Amino acid sequence: MSETLDQAEKLVGQLAQAHRLCVGFYQRILPQFDQVAIAAADAHFWYWKPSENGMPCRGSSRPSDSWAWDFVPLFASTHAYRSHDGDAVKLGSKVVVFRLYIDDAFKKDSQQRRALKGEPDPLSLATGTPLVDVCLYRCVMESDKSFGVIWNELPWAEPSDDWCSTPDIPEFQFCARHVPLAEFIINSGATQSWISEKFSDKQGQ
Repeated sequence: MSETLDQAEKLVGQLAQAHRLCVGFYQRILPQFDQVAIAAADAHFWYWKPSENGMPCRGSSRPSDSWAWDFVPLFASTHAYRSHDGDAVKLGSKVVVFRLYIDDAFKKDSQQRRALKGEPDPLSLATGTPLVDVCLYRCVMESDKSFGVIWNELPWAEPSDDWCSTPDIPEFQFCARHVPLAEFIINSGATQSWISEKFSDKQGQ
């Protein structure tokens, strides 16, 4: 059945409000990432990218050929910070990564998406949990390899309070914590304290 004008007007009103809420949220959360990374690890912005989909298409490309999800790139996004510039692998270097999920059902390996193929339907995809995966990496061994090469080989850290490593990449240790998004928003200081404590651990702990 076709929508009535009243229904369409209500829909576009909700749409306008939703976009304003998104912008207001990003104005709040993005500076928090900056502040926590700098205060806890003296780590400065390195890069960001969507975690589960592509960047919005270029101006010369037709938007309808892309996933609609590509036009909300911060919905599931990775925000990386590191304590030094350059491509050398330096002992003591630190990396802090915030992996923002407005809804973790959108993760490729989530239970909700496991059986799905192609672009998820935003109206039928089961709801997940809003969270921030906070991933920490520290260099414990210098290397002749470039930082970029090693970084691209590292796995995403699984939640663990213990520093872990992989035999193939002994230069880095890593750990991670799931933080509910609402908790991060109202008390990012707790995450900041955890990051500071972890980076103050002695190697091997």
